[in-house]
Amino acid sequence: MDSEGTNDTFSIRNTDFWTLSPHLDWQLSHRVKCGFGYHYERGLADGRKQIQFKDDVSYENHFITVDLDVELMERLSLMTAVHYERNNWTSSTVGDERRDAHENIIQGEVIVVKRLTERLRGFAGFQRSNRKQSFETEGLTNTNFFLGLDGTF
Repeated sequence: MDSEGTNDTFSIRNTDFWTLSPHLDWQLSHRVKCGFGYHYERGLADGRKQIQFKDDVSYENHFITVDLDVELMERLSLMTAVHYERNNWTSSTVGDERRDAHENIIQGEVIVVKRLTERLRGFAGFQRSNRKQSFETEGLTNTNFFLGLDGTF
């Protein structure tokens, strides 16, 4: 790394991107809200013009999310969500493992939220995701449990 904290070896992976991301929420009842979101992102890596490295991480990303939030009691809520993500790698470099490749990610989560005061919430949750790139023989499964506090000051 240089004195500015950058790593020149991987500078070809520096990526400029833009995003379009609408999200809609429906209040189904006083205690139930449903949401739907779509996210499109386009990323262009610096390395896309340096074919000698065979490492173009440029991509198109599609992300869809559906969530359901239910107020179980006055200060206790349950939040659930399912997400699907598709990354299409856009490398056209011969020899790059990402050429004509893609990645699929499916993730689900459940979070219990307890409003402790008007400005403080506690939460506990579970999250699980499966990720698989088309050039891999095996995918990756990730499971997380978490506890936290959320405050407004």
